[in-house]
Amino acid sequence: MSDWTEGYVGDLEYPGMFYAAQAPVHLNLACIIAGFEPVSLDGAFSYCELGCGQGVTTNLLAAANPNGRFYAVDFHPSHIARARETARAAGLDNVVFEERSFSELVSGPPAELPQFDFVTLHGIYSWMNPENRQAIVEFLRRCVKPGGIVYVSYNCMPGWSSGGPVQHLLHRLAGLRRERSDRRLQSALAAIEEIERAEFRHLAGNEFLARIRELNSQDATRYLVHDYLNDCWQPLYSAELASEFAAAKLSFTASADLFENFPELILTPEQRRIVTTLGDGSLGETLKDFALERPFRKDVFVRGARSLGDTRRDALLREMGFALTVPRAEVRLALEVPAGRATLQPRTYEPVFDALAERPHTIGELLQLPQLAGASTVKAVELAGMLASTGQALPTITGGTPEPARRFNRRLVAGLLAGETSRRYALAVPRLATGLSAGLLQLLVLAALSAGRERPDAVADHVHAALASRGEKMIRDGGLVEAEDECRRLVREEVGIVLRDLVPLWRKLDII
Repeated sequence: MSDWTEGYVGDLEYPGMFYAAQAPVHLNLACIIAGFEPVSLDGAFSYCELGCGQGVTTNLLAAANPNGRFYAVDFHPSHIARARETARAAGLDNVVFEERSFSELVSGPPAELPQFDFVTLHGIYSWMNPENRQAIVEFLRRCVKPGGIVYVSYNCMPGWSSGGPVQHLLHRLAGLRRERSDRRLQSALAAIEEIERAEFRHLAGNEFLARIRELNSQDATRYLVHDYLNDCWQPLYSAELASEFAAAKLSFTASADLFENFPELILTPEQRRIVTTLGDGSLGETLKDFALERPFRKDVFVRGARSLGDTRRDALLREMGFALTVPRAEVRLALEVPAGRATLQPRTYEPVFDALAERPHTIGELLQLPQLAGASTVKAVELAGMLASTGQALPTITGGTPEPARRFNRRLVAGLLAGETSRRYALAVPRLATGLSAGLLQLLVLAALSAGRERPDAVADHVHAALASRGEKMIRDGGLVEAEDECRRLVREEVGIVLRDLVPLWRKLDII
């Protein structure tokens, strides 16, 4: 491995994926729910992603937030080349990509680098050596505005207590080979399988090993290589990270997993009593980590956190618009949460989703629905939190232009038609200032519509031809469909569902 990587995997690119938790509108909502002032998005704002990979998240957010100025940094030259090409092809003039290591970013920052309202880091902090972590903290100290928000996701303890030894063994076994990282990973997995058959007790029934094998079977090799083969892989206790970030005057405010900001959804009554009795900030978060099965945290910090009173918080939430993100028929009220299974009250949420199916509503408007008057005790924070936590309705924005997002989406579907692949696709949504996940077939329907196909049979023929050119097969009953006639029938059926249910929703959200 070459010196420039500083122990990080550099011979394979990290897969391009969009992470919705990094969106400014999402981070603002997390802060409000937790009782802290957000960053105003009414005018221009500045955003930086550290370790941006191929720039998928930053480019999408730049397209969906034309009033923002976006910067992104990665040390891998091929990542930056891909990110810049996507930005150029999508006509995005509000995003800049820099090829720099974190130490270079601190020792020689670009002359035009501003201070930022938002800085995000996905995953990378627990893959860095101490020197790079120190450089990141120094960057945050210098470049985050007072009141600015920082998002950091990372492998955490004690959730990795049983997985850490597996990563250690995988990394050591991969290090025995001198070849490309994906081949070293496969060799290490084969060696672990042999070791496991010999009944080495600490591998027996290990859930992390099972998860790695599952991902490997799904052709997620590049993801696994970057997640598990770095030399400086180190899960952190939340208190350790909070202590390091304190040097940049950052304080923990919320979880970007919105459910986790509602203790009644993640802890049992007895656990809540103990956390309330013993927890004081970082200790409380540590206790939550001991209660939950979470090896990965998504933390939100603020440089100069300002508490909201209940009146101010409710006022902000009541003014916030929400729009439905799934067809009304697909809305679900039963939820899986860390504390078990929860159900949204039908007499409250059925009228809410009915109203949102008609048009976007503010939280204040939803609370004033006749069906809720006198029949529901739901509060603004619960309503906003549950809608956004489930992903079935998200905050909306006003103003702006949809054209940058549409250009980005056209670039996305053009790449698909040219054979580009990803483990996860997302469309830029201008009305939501973020992205929405979309499947391959759904995106190919969008490509057909963008090419002027309107009749269902013409759209289906376009999608079938695109799938065939990519060597993709339809799946039925868990198996690939080989018969051409059956494949066409299934494509026509699935396309009909997308045209009926999703396309009207896309039009409401200004996607098309």
